[in-house]
Amino acid sequence: MDETGLHPTDGAVDNPDPEPFIEVDTLEPGAIVAKRYRVMRLMDRDAIGAEVLVEDMIWGVEIVLKFLHRHVASQESTLQAFIQELRQARQIVHENVLHMYDVLIFGASYTLSLEHFPSHRLAEELKQGPLNPRRGLRTAWDVCRGLNAAHQVGLVHRELTPSHIVLNYAGGVKVVRNFVSINHDEERVSAEDSLLHMATYVAPEHVRRGTLDVRANVYSLGVIMYEMFTGRPPYVADDAGTLLLQHVEGHPTPPRQLQPALSAELERLILTAMAVDPAQRFQSADDVRRHIVTLFQQTPG
Repeated sequence: MDETGLHPTDGAVDNPDPEPFIEVDTLEPGAIVAKRYRVMRLMDRDAIGAEVLVEDMIWGVEIVLKFLHRHVASQESTLQAFIQELRQARQIVHENVLHMYDVLIFGASYTLSLEHFPSHRLAEELKQGPLNPRRGLRTAWDVCRGLNAAHQVGLVHRELTPSHIVLNYAGGVKVVRNFVSINHDEERVSAEDSLLHMATYVAPEHVRRGTLDVRANVYSLGVIMYEMFTGRPPYVADDAGTLLLQHVEGHPTPPRQLQPALSAELERLILTAMAVDPAQRFQSADDVRRHIVTLFQQTPG
């Protein structure tokens, strides 16, 4: 952000010089896109698109351009969903949420411009085993702050998993994407593909009714904390359907049976966040955050 209050790419919507569809694999380091973005390197790919680190030569900063795959960009309903998601996500301005700047159109190519936050996914770190209790609590505290910022503007995270939490080596934590309107009929997530994708972390009411509110995010955070402190998720199965049923039934192995060194207070924090009945959980991310602060002060370094 500069002295005008603008972020890089704010206000940039269309490239005035139409171009054919941009094939990301042909973008070599040093290539210039739309006479503005200098390609640095390909960063990541997923089912939606490919992320490219670029230098915005107007602003002199590094950002990420996510180029939507051709089959995604050609689907009008998908494009409109992305634009709607961006409108919602841009309402969240917080240090613990990865910022989405704009939708850019280069001829037939559609991209999202994103904040560049050199980091790794929490999911990758959890492959190495449980986190130190104080570090895990600090990470969860930051996630709570990011979620609360979204909840305050009427948004809820649609797929809160360790893959949507990124960390850098200086201790920074950000929640990534997928914020939608709370209880908005058009944003109810009942599609089977979505449930299967996040079966390890999905809230029971999401399984039963396909609806989300802030307490569903509290539940998913509880599952993530369980994994952060024990080294494994609370429910493990060979198929997603069995996992979903386990969330609805709600009988996780108590965390201290897996990690006896954990305190009773930390176990109570995790299991309260994971209560099957939303009324029995913490009622907000900020409520979780306040309990974490107290517990952090009691946890040795």
